[in-house]
Amino acid sequence: MGNDSDNSTPEVKLTLEGLMEMIEGDLRLDRSNLENKMFELPSLYSKYLKFFTKESIKYNKQDKIVSAKYRELYDYYKFDYKVKLDSEKLVDYHIISDSKYSDLNSSLKQQKIIVNTLELTLKRLSAMSFDIKNIISYQQYLNGVWR
Repeated sequence: MGNDSDNSTPEVKLTLEGLMEMIEGDLRLDRSNLENKMFELPSLYSKYLKFFTKESIKYNKQDKIVSAKYRELYDYYKFDYKVKLDSEKLVDYHIISDSKYSDLNSSLKQQKIIVNTLELTLKRLSAMSFDIKNIISYQQYLNGVWR
């Protein structure tokens, strides 16, 4: 483990459920936390950018593993399997039916959902300062302090 770890983003295995809970808490806006949230935005963006980068790298590694497993199984079912499989659909059927490949592919899909969720979170964080500004302006309007 190198010195590139940061106290604000501890090295944890992200689960989708845990990530969703963390995002829900970090993106929660209400009248009482507008000012604090405005000052937290840069650190929140940095936090989720680090997560996004780490999880994207993890996704790319898993994608390579799944592709390598597919190639291995394709060669086996196409050339070494005891029954001659003439159709590409039959070869794909056997590959997809392989439990190891299925597990790897399922894990890859889960990782893709995590990466997509983090990407959407970063977009949401980018827009939050405008939301906060609009809420404050609206509150000023309601209170008669319109500029």
